[in-house]
Amino acid sequence: GGRGRSRGRARHGSNIEAELTLTIEEAHRGGRRTLEITGQKPIQVNIPQGVRDGASMRLKGKGSPGAGAGAEPGDLILRIRLQVHPRFRVKDDDLELDLRISPWEAALGATVPVPTIEDEVELRIPAGAQSGQRLRMRGQGLSRRKGGRGDQFVRLLIVVPDSLNS
Repeated sequence: GGRGRSRGRARHGSNIEAELTLTIEEAHRGGRRTLEITGQKPIQVNIPQGVRDGASMRLKGKGSPGAGAGAEPGDLILRIRLQVHPRFRVKDDDLELDLRISPWEAALGATVPVPTIEDEVELRIPAGAQSGQRLRMRGQGLSRRKGGRGDQFVRLLIVVPDSLNS
């Protein structure tokens, strides 16, 4: 007699997994994104500030519809992927950047503009700097989920110009 009862029972919808690719700027700032998932209407997603590569976000009730009266839909699970940036490398909350400098800037020291995730700042290169040396710029990295920011590391690359003038 128990078999007949299961026919009308509502079945929870299945979860859908998808990949969401973000720029490091989007991961740093957070914001809203509209997604188009096959077979569903567009979905607004709030991207939290400081989200990282490999993280996952669960959007409750945005998965496949359930079967039967009153059945709840499944969830949409988004796996976060960060795009490769042409200039920055991401290491946890920190950013790394290669900076080309001239031999005289390395030998004598200099103050040079350096791009960051938000703008450009001046960096003082100490006299006697070596190629491959890393300089730390505190608080210029990516936003952290719980507040604060990582650091930005600048790797110096001493480059000799093709042609020299007086």
